[in-house]
Amino acid sequence: MIKRASIVAAAALTILQSCRDSSPAKPPEPAKPATVEVGAAPDAALSTETDRVETRHDAAFSGVLPGGFPKDVPTYVPSTLVDFGTGAGWSYVVFQTPQELGLVRGRYVEALHSRGWASEGATGFVKQKRHLRVAFENAHPGSRIRVEYQL
Repeated sequence: MIKRASIVAAAALTILQSCRDSSPAKPPEPAKPATVEVGAAPDAALSTETDRVETRHDAAFSGVLPGGFPKDVPTYVPSTLVDFGTGAGWSYVVFQTPQELGLVRGRYVEALHSRGWASEGATGFVKQKRHLRVAFENAHPGSRIRVEYQL
């Protein structure tokens, strides 16, 4: 009977173990990464104090005037040649400047007069039977000067 009792006890123990909570075990905690001390960044000691700095000069005239542009017709300084062309016996150039319209008009007309051009009407100028037409336009910001001259 003892043998039978030990078999029953072993069977009961097996049944108890199988009835135990069979839920999965918690996953282990992730390992914490190691902390590594680092020094300053490789470029931390660099400075811009000794770098070369661009130096801007006062603007002048930029652009290439077309062949046949009269030498006694002034360009406007500071300005850039932005357009030119020909048609119907006239050629033209267009200068663009960052300066405001009133200043540009006064300075350009004065430059024409100083080179011997006389005013002829509201937008015309004449010198030795040669004619110019000059138009001023507000270009926001700055101004444009269109100079038409006879070929």
